[in-house]
Amino acid sequence: MEVLDPVRLVGRKLKLRDISRALNSPGRSVFIFGERGVGKSSLALTAAQDLYERRRAILRVVCGAEDSFATVVQAIARAIQDYKGKPDAGSRQQSKPASKMREKSQPAAVQSITFSEIPPPSSIDEALYIIRNVLAGRPDDVVIIIDEFERIASDGERQKLAEFIKNTPTLGARIKFIVCGAAVDLTDLVGHHPSVGRIIEPVELERLTHDDLSAIVLGAAAELKLEVPAEILDRIAEISDGLPSYVHLIGDSLFWNVFDDEAIVKRVSLEHFQAGIQDSLRRAEAALSRLYEVATNRDPELVDSEEVLWALADVSANQRHVEDIYENSYLPVMACRPGRSKLDRETMTNRLRTLKDKAHGAIVDCYGSSQEHWGFSNGVMRGYVRLRAQKNGIAIGCCEREA
Repeated sequence: MEVLDPVRLVGRKLKLRDISRALNSPGRSVFIFGERGVGKSSLALTAAQDLYERRRAILRVVCGAEDSFATVVQAIARAIQDYKGKPDAGSRQQSKPASKMREKSQPAAVQSITFSEIPPPSSIDEALYIIRNVLAGRPDDVVIIIDEFERIASDGERQKLAEFIKNTPTLGARIKFIVCGAAVDLTDLVGHHPSVGRIIEPVELERLTHDDLSAIVLGAAAELKLEVPAEILDRIAEISDGLPSYVHLIGDSLFWNVFDDEAIVKRVSLEHFQAGIQDSLRRAEAALSRLYEVATNRDPELVDSEEVLWALADVSANQRHVEDIYENSYLPVMACRPGRSKLDRETMTNRLRTLKDKAHGAIVDCYGSSQEHWGFSNGVMRGYVRLRAQKNGIAIGCCEREA
């Protein structure tokens, strides 16, 4: 669920300012990076809207695992061409290899070719030429958002595309680029470029604070003239684990349950909240649900792995010592599970080792040769595990706020 209104983009005011300044600087492109679910796409779209008043078309290209430098450039060119209208049947021209579209000495201004098909570029120069040609003659300037950049499997193809973007200032001020990718460091996405600091504005998105997450829910509740009790606000923020994507999912599900209530509701109840959790799980990303089911249901003898995952998700840390997991999270979880036998520490550690196996989804990972520090292999999974625990009435994630 993406946000387009700067007023609703809680906690990102300074990031929006930085992006706006970069996009208004000659020859700069923006790379937004951070964990999955932190709101990179929403920030990119909102920043692009800020330029829309100057007649800029906002076009978005989403990358996939099979994509390459050439296919992404083709997608960008098609998006620009389709936006300004399909050519008439009588005006279609036969496509030519990009390297033969113009002579080097011919001015770019006279090139107004409309391509019925976009040829794959084999070099940076050909890619720039293709974009220059499809851009020529259109009435609006363009903001291109390249989303999910990290999904391009090949490091070499990502770096080649980054090199292309680094050279896009030669296209002039009529086109701007915003790239979004899941990464903890910009070099994970684009590699090392000597001039990257002059051309690319890196914008790192961190997880939101507890107060910012609560503010998202309160903003929506105010428009609906609903009161949300503090304990429900806290639980939504705790489950969301700093990721606005979970707040929007839970909040949306919660308010729809209020809407469906036959009574007139002015104050959200715990029943509305719990029903919202159920709907959030149903609507959550299918890949997360599938991984969770593989981890917890593959082996009937490992049914107690679910509580181990809940314990690991109790604290928002990328790495936790097994003693901390067992004493401060696992035992308190099991105290809320009457009738369930608790594991000893060694058996719980063995369960973590099993959950690290690919046959069980490789949902967790260990750090260090001693295998005493554990965490989720995908940070966005922690919020989903907290949703599953809440469905079962287990409120994990509270200890951080109380501490």
